[in-house]
Amino acid sequence: MPSLETLNGLQVRKNIDGKLTMVVESSKLNEYIECLKSGAIRSVEVNPVLGYNADNIDFLAELADDLEELVLLGSGYDYSVLNKLSRLRLLGFEDNKKQVVDLRSFPELETLATTCSMRLKNMESLVNLKRLTLTHYKSKDKNLVDLPTLPKLEELTLIIANIESLSGVDKQVALRRISVFRAPKLVSIAELVKLNELNEVEIEGSKKIRDFEILAHLKKLKKLIVSESGEFKSLAFLNSMPQLEFFSFWGTNVVDGDLSYLEELPSVGFNDKHHYSLKMSHFTKRNELFRKQK
Repeated sequence: MPSLETLNGLQVRKNIDGKLTMVVESSKLNEYIECLKSGAIRSVEVNPVLGYNADNIDFLAELADDLEELVLLGSGYDYSVLNKLSRLRLLGFEDNKKQVVDLRSFPELETLATTCSMRLKNMESLVNLKRLTLTHYKSKDKNLVDLPTLPKLEELTLIIANIESLSGVDKQVALRRISVFRAPKLVSIAELVKLNELNEVEIEGSKKIRDFEILAHLKKLKKLIVSESGEFKSLAFLNSMPQLEFFSFWGTNVVDGDLSYLEELPSVGFNDKHHYSLKMSHFTKRNELFRKQK
């Protein structure tokens, strides 16, 4: 996460895109509100660890016409005020285990990061959503069929999920990137072959997966990260992936040990094993060149 800076005595965080986010301190709330109302900064982070000690977030009502991005860290707040923030394009918050959050309140939302719970309603209304991160995703059928169709969704991230397969993911026709972290029951990723525009896949903590070879069908894939997950019988499938630029498999074993298939890739990452035909040091110069070019 980008480090904090100060702007006229107020905390700000400079994001990767160069835009500033105000990290609000409750002791200077009026100053932050005045600055935000000027319109120069339209992004707010509420973080108890970084100076927000109030027990409510009611001040956000004064910024309903000004805010485009809001990240709430900590879940002990009354969320009623959120319904007034209809101009938000980015929203991050945890489930407070009390109130329903009706996503119809955010017709312009493009990025959502939240806890998946029964209190999260009307996700299908987010027709402009491009990036979705869900923590604690649970499905009765152990797949993604329950996720609504989101016509513009480009990035999907699941953190801690009970899924066994990715069935239903093909409803997200615009998907370009999928990340799955800590889905220990996940057995199959075969449904990914139905996503024609996919160019990034990241999987971590899914040791039961046994069909990694289907990745060969993802002809547009540029980035592949598989860590602490299952095992590859062989890396021969890489020969069928002409656009792959980066492949990392830290903590994921290659059974036959033949790493010669990595020779044509611009950048790779893995931890050495005694039965591997090549060591990570063999690729050091190539990786450095790739990073410089990027």
